Amino acid sequence: EVLVLSDDLWQGLVGSEEFKNMRIEFKKSYIWDRLIDHFADDLLSGGMFDIHSKKISNNEMALATMALEPRRNRLVISEAFWEFLQKQELNSAARVVRGRGGIAFVFTVGSSNDRELRARELALRCLVVRGRLPNTHTVVGIATDRPGESNSGYSSDIVYVHMPEWTREDEQYVLGISDDLGYFKNIDWSGNR
Repeated sequence: EVLVLSDDLWQGLVGSEEFKNMRIEFKKSYIWDRLIDHFADDLLSGGMFDIHSKKISNNEMALATMALEPRRNRLVISEAFWEFLQKQELNSAARVVRGRGGIAFVFTVGSSNDRELRARELALRCLVVRGRLPNTHTVVGIATDRPGESNSGYSSDIVYVHMPEWTREDEQYVLGISDDLGYFKNIDWSGNR
């Protein structure tokens, strides 16, 4: 059997109506791509990534997890992220979105003035999601300033939680966080609502 591919294959695809419609449909998914680029810029500029350690950091794992989301998932995640950032009337402190198999994403906002507190809150929210969302073993959290609200500049933080095993102690710890801090307290994690 022989397969012959002409050299105009790519141009034929790019010029097709299906491809043009697909690009329009997936336009919002590029928000996710830009977010990945933003975090990757830190990798290249020596920001949150240490390229000399010869170890894969949690930040790098978070970035890889984000980058492995298929295009259609990126569309859903991007729309949820954008809506969360733009619609203050939702009156929500955080948002959770499921990714591909066993992965979830948590978004939260907070001022760059207290980044340490914002990062700790994000990490705790990621733990709660890991414990409460069925069949989830990896959670990537992203925190940033709400657009147009910062008077001291903008920053973002990323958290990576990967816990394939879940113990009774982990469960008790997460229940304590949820009860004490109210994180995702009124959520029906089974998806029955």
